[in-house]
Amino acid sequence: MVISDVIMPGTNGIEVCQELQTRFPHLRIFLFSGQAATNELVREAYARGLTWELLAKPIEPEGLLAKLAALPESAQA
Repeated sequence: MVISDVIMPGTNGIEVCQELQTRFPHLRIFLFSGQAATNELVREAYARGLTWELLAKPIEPEGLLAKLAALPESAQA
């Protein structure tokens, strides 16, 4: 499982996660961001067939834990 910000210095979470998912196809990915510029990056990723979940900042720990707890058991192993 990867939990990553979208906007990072020198790269973006979408590029990082795309490479990771190529190496680990069953990887579950959650991206988060609080920047409007993220919308275009996510739209482009979805157009390429990447369907990761985007969470808005600030993310409350309870909300993140609920999302993780809701994962299918096979994704939690």
